[in-house]
Amino acid sequence: MNILKINMRLAITFSLLLFSVASFSQNKFTIKGQLSPEINGKKVLLSYKNNGVSVEDSTKAEMGKFTFKGLIGDPAYARISVDPPAMTTMQNVKSLDVRDFFIDAGEILITGSAGAKTAVIKGGKTQADYQRRFELYKPVQARVDSLNTLIAGYKEKGDNKAMDAARLEMNAEFAKTGKIDSNFIKDNPNSFLSLDIWRSKHRGTLRSNFEPEFQKFSPAVRNTFAGKEIQAKFDLAKKLVPGQPAPEFKLKDTAGKEISLSSLQGKNVFVCFYTPDFMNYDAFAFNLGRINRALKDKNTVMVTVYYSYDDRPDSYWMETIKRSNFNWMNLNDIGGVNNAGSVSPTAKAYGLTYYTMPSALLVGEDGKILASQLKLNDTGLGQELMQLIK
Repeated sequence: MNILKINMRLAITFSLLLFSVASFSQNKFTIKGQLSPEINGKKVLLSYKNNGVSVEDSTKAEMGKFTFKGLIGDPAYARISVDPPAMTTMQNVKSLDVRDFFIDAGEILITGSAGAKTAVIKGGKTQADYQRRFELYKPVQARVDSLNTLIAGYKEKGDNKAMDAARLEMNAEFAKTGKIDSNFIKDNPNSFLSLDIWRSKHRGTLRSNFEPEFQKFSPAVRNTFAGKEIQAKFDLAKKLVPGQPAPEFKLKDTAGKEISLSSLQGKNVFVCFYTPDFMNYDAFAFNLGRINRALKDKNTVMVTVYYSYDDRPDSYWMETIKRSNFNWMNLNDIGGVNNAGSVSPTAKAYGLTYYTMPSALLVGEDGKILASQLKLNDTGLGQELMQLIK
């Protein structure tokens, strides 16, 4: 288990495209590689995101040399792969010749006597920060590797007691990475890497009480594309707090009839935005039934809004409703969220992404929000909401 893959792999997919890439400055970068001549003729693949937009480029190595040129806005978390397979599987993952790094504007050098995995990468400030963070992780990684070896041995011997003790120690090692990151962020407020670490910790809805932490970053960092995205999320979160009017939406029900939120005014409305593609979905669905029973005599309408990729047939939505026993108002916004983030007006108004769902709020009879950011796994949530409804 490589904690550098778990903890250092930054959330490059965490992106709502609220700003066009063109509206932010783009700077030139050049990547020059010199690896082993043995990779001659092999494909070299570069993948990264430029201000939220996925980019892939490839070339062939000539006597170990290769070059990439492009434009970049914010520093970008990137991956270089030599002779990548058509598909990554559990069987070939260890043999992949890949290396993660940061692209900054300017020149980046990738050098080594073998493949990409062991290469030395030198570039701008963000890559230097990334390497410093890597060094901080090294003692933890070494101990985790050692513990993995011990656990494998204990498992073979059937020594469950020793194996459990080693796993507890491994959990303690993992906990150290959080402290390393917290200290790195605190000590490096002018580092884009610090911002990227911080936002990866808050992949869901950014609550307004996190804003003071964000304000500790330097103005230069806050004014990046990523920084402006985060500020926009805070601004949106302030519009979705109790007392604010719930944003209007118009979506179709199972009969194809368009239903607006405003048409339900005069009743309390429990609105839940969800996708069926997450762990513990069945427990979530069961708890919605519990909430429905608690609110059914409280002049309340239950509304669930389904999200899925637009290439999935509508029949899957109907099957989901049936197997989940959602016997209330069911609406859909299929295609309203994709890998880039919010796409539809409803998804944008409520800040929905696949990372933030399921998400729910309670709207009062006057159309104003009574409660938001609800804990949908809380078995007592229905009773709590009953107390809010007059």
